[in-house]
Amino acid sequence: MKYLALATVAMAAITSATHAQIVELVAVDSKCISSSNENWNDNRLRAYWNNRFVDGFLKFDFSEIPSGAQIISMTLRTYHEEGFNNPFSDPQVQLYRVSDDSWSRGPTNNHPGLGETISAVYNNFPSGSLIPFDWEIDVGAADWSADIADGYLTIVMRNIQTIYSFVYWHGSDATPQPPVLTVEYSTEGVSLRVTGTCPGQITLSWNGATANRQMGIVFSRSTGSYVIPGGPCAGTQLGLGTNQLQLARTIGTGSNGSGQVNGNIGTGACGGYLQLVVVDSPCDTSNVVQLP
Repeated sequence: MKYLALATVAMAAITSATHAQIVELVAVDSKCISSSNENWNDNRLRAYWNNRFVDGFLKFDFSEIPSGAQIISMTLRTYHEEGFNNPFSDPQVQLYRVSDDSWSRGPTNNHPGLGETISAVYNNFPSGSLIPFDWEIDVGAADWSADIADGYLTIVMRNIQTIYSFVYWHGSDATPQPPVLTVEYSTEGVSLRVTGTCPGQITLSWNGATANRQMGIVFSRSTGSYVIPGGPCAGTQLGLGTNQLQLARTIGTGSNGSGQVNGNIGTGACGGYLQLVVVDSPCDTSNVVQLP
């Protein structure tokens, strides 16, 4: 690596473009917990009432959403489980956000309580096997920054019809059909994601860049607010500090502004930080990610 002069990756303006991205997240866990702390650790997602609530919990890996992203829209799709005469007695179901993601299928968990109400009340559910049902989430009803920061989002469904009533959906098992959360979000600049292990092979993937431009992969041992001092990008602020600040590599953004690159990372770089800097006008920088 060369120490970062930034002349080759410098840009001309501080302003970043806003990019919208859409990801589909498959549920990574599910279970049911009642308001009296009974647990059901099967693959049935219940929204049930009979003298107590039995709520269906869903967990999504939110780590694909970059830090600082703004959620534009979210739609949850669940798949109906046929049988048991469900939906029974006109259940009225609403979705909630829950801040406690520590529950998991298998252990006995206390009900963590409900957070913000994030949907309208839904009814008129399907009755056939594996029929999909879409739930529109009110993204203005909650602050999603904590979920982005900790990498997980828990959504709970509750039947608020306080007569004996219920509806069942399939849970997070790969078969027959797990719930899917479609998330649209915007970022200032390019969205960068790193997967893999360090030391070893990692994959850098990005989207939201201007197509067919050059960009630099910038490394530092620290975060900070380094400002590019000269060249076409003078005045552009990075999210990196000066500790071992280096230009690791230059690469094209791709024909549609997205792509990925693989590389082997040595022990000395583990725990360091990466950011992309795109040669464009106005210039673009990505979110900062830490090497795993």
